[in-house]
Order: sequence, then C-alpha cells, then structure tokens
Amino acid sequence: MNLTREEIAKLQKPKDGKIAALREELKGQIDFSGMPVGEIKKGEQYEEAIRVTENLKITAGIWYLAVPDPQNDALRDRFGLSYVEGGMSPEAAFEFLYRLGVRGISFHYPGELGEDNHAKINEMLSERGMYIASIAANTFSYPIFSAGGPSNNDPRIREIALLMNMRAQELGKRYGCRFQTDWAGRDALAGHFIHAASEKWRWTRQIYATNLISVNGEVGYAIEFKPYDPGERAVIPDVNAALRMCMEVEEEVRQTLIHAYGEEEGEMLFESNYRGKMGVNIEDAHVYLLGGHQTVADAVDLCLEAGRLFLRHPNDSLGKIDTDDVFGKYHPFDALEACYYEVSRGYDGAYEPDIFPKDDDRLRAFIASINQISKFRTYARILMEEPWAKRLEEAKKSGKPSEVYELLDDLLTMKLDYPKIPLDLADRFRRDVL
Repeated sequence: MNLTREEIAKLQKPKDGKIAALREELKGQIDFSGMPVGEIKKGEQYEEAIRVTENLKITAGIWYLAVPDPQNDALRDRFGLSYVEGGMSPEAAFEFLYRLGVRGISFHYPGELGEDNHAKINEMLSERGMYIASIAANTFSYPIFSAGGPSNNDPRIREIALLMNMRAQELGKRYGCRFQTDWAGRDALAGHFIHAASEKWRWTRQIYATNLISVNGEVGYAIEFKPYDPGERAVIPDVNAALRMCMEVEEEVRQTLIHAYGEEEGEMLFESNYRGKMGVNIEDAHVYLLGGHQTVADAVDLCLEAGRLFLRHPNDSLGKIDTDDVFGKYHPFDALEACYYEVSRGYDGAYEPDIFPKDDDRLRAFIASINQISKFRTYARILMEEPWAKRLEEAKKSGKPSEVYELLDDLLTMKLDYPKIPLDLADRFRRDVL
C-alpha cells in the first residue's frame, strides 16, 4: 500500500459517522444495533469456582452459553440475535460468567455487540471487574457476505467489510482490547477461474494492514484459521498460513509507514507501535478438520516459537465436522501435549472455550471445559517435575512412540488432585437467577 501521511491521518479519524451512513444504506440487511441488554443485579461469586479460575486466565463469548428451547433443540445461529430465543439473556450470561470468575467477554460486531449497546455492555462488565476481551468484525453471518467479506470479488463488499473491521478495531481501542479475534468465515476459494488465490490473499493482507494502521497499532489481530466453512477452501486454512499472514501484514505496514514518513521515522513508528501486533488464535477443532495434517500441539509449538500465540480456543472434534465439543473429549494425548508446551514455555494468554455441545447442558459443559483446562495444565506441570520429567526425557531419547504411550497411560490413569469447579453450580445459578 502506498499511503501518504494525510491518507493515514484520514484512516485514523473516528468511524461512527461513516457507520451511521452505512447503517442507513444497509437497513434491513445488517443489524448494527446489537442485542437488547437488560438489567440484572450483581450477586456473589462462587468461591468454589474462584479457587479454580483465579489461577487461570479464562475468557468467553456469550454465544457459548446459548440454551435452546427444550421443545425445539435445534442448532441456532450463535452469531445472530436469534440465538437467545428460549435461552439465556446477555445480562444473565454476564452474571453467570462473573460468578465463575471468568475475566473477559468476547463479542462479534455487529451481532452481540453493536452501536446501541456497547457502552452499556462495558458498564455492566466493569461493574463486575470484567472487561471486553475482543470485538471481532462479523463479516460472515449476514447474506451480504455470502461470498466473503475481506476477500469478496465485489470491491464494494470489500469496502463495507473494511469499514466494519475498522469500526470493530476502533471500539476495541476504546475498551482496551489487546486484539481483535478474526475468523475469516465465508472468505474462501472456489477456483475454476472465479477466485484467484493470490488476489484473495492480497486483499486479506491489505485489510489487516489497513485496520492496524487505522488504530495506530493499538489493537492487534489474533487470526483464527480454519480449512473451510462454508467455502470450499479457506484463504487462511492452517497455522502455517496464519503465521505467514502475520509476518506479511507487519511487513506491509512497515513498508507503508516508511513510504509515508521516511525510513527513519517510519521504522521507529513501526517498532514502537506495530511489531508483534499480529498473532494467532488456535481453535482445536479447526486443526482436526485438517484430517491429521497437524496436531494442536504442532500448532501451539509453532506459534510459541514465533512468539505469536495470542489466544486459545480449546475444544475438540472428531475431525469430520466442526462439532465444538468439550476440550480433550476425543484427543486427550494431544490436549496434554499442547498444554505441556504452553505451561513449560510460559504461555500467558487466555483460554476461551469455543464449545457448542448439542447433546449436553450448556452451562455444565462450559464449567467442564474450564475443568478440563485445569486438569491438563495440572498434568503438564507434573510432567515438568521429577520423576516424570526424567521419564519423559528418556522416552524422547528412545525415539519409540510406545515408550511415550506407556508414560502417558501411567500419567493419565493416576489419581489426580486438581482444581475443579462443581458442575452443580450451573443448577444453583438457574435456581438463583433464571
């Protein structure tokens, strides 16, 4: 991108006026208001939960807590307004998470969070000592983005997606978000002379770079890669592509700043405001959709090595479809190895369980997700201590998978005392609040 100082200054001006015009233009196509949020009294936190979450950094998206109407247990659109029908209101979700000791809440804009409710949401969370963790641009759940947002072939759709991304970044800056969690959604490649991979990659990179510049690097990105959904082949399908995109975006920003401000000032501005602002969010199920090409531990290892692991969406899937099951349900060895890398190498980011169990109690499943994180991190710490650390080193040196399997089998079948939240707190919350 070849931007001038004046063009950069223009990019960094408030976007609320442009959003107001876009809201009018797309009336009936995109709801910019956000979900209705009612009042709820702040209660007492659950001590049994706080003893667990005080030693973990847990964030959540309120869409994880959708509770379908028991008479119509259908999979709803978690990212639209309809998902709260017959279920839990946003304010009740805030209160439930607060009582568990969850620290931050993530939203999609527009969707759960919008122009009419963001201030109230922030006020309610602040009252509970919580914060807005991420405001992610929703350029996928509305029909206008059925062929993609940032990489849509239609330049007008790309322009709309860019403005929505910049507004999400602007709101993120207002509320102190470290990054925007970005799932590419419907941005995908269909091929057959319709979509050029190089073009879509370039458009996506330019939107990331422009958005970083629009907030002077104060809010970064955590790229949530995925092989497909619902397009045939996603623009950023795996951790390797995500890491490559991170590096290319930062280099594009660097070159843009040098062009606008000169080499010395541009380099200084880049180093102080932009370096290291692009990172990765790993959702386990998205790795398993690769069909064995990589493990979650592989993805964690690569991101930690690059210094770009910003967020974890721990969940699980058999790999055929993205079922968003509870962490470690199908792949306990991989869950343990991923946590071992995180604990042993000092990962200090959040865990944000991305679950939507279709055959379970939503609130109990969320508690179970926290417990699984606690359990596997406890196992990881044990592996770092003697005599387990020595056994692990010997197993590594042997080069024999059977030695590792025996070690892990011994470890995972031992009686483990780890911090755990009682599942019946979900029932207690329903009795007290709902």
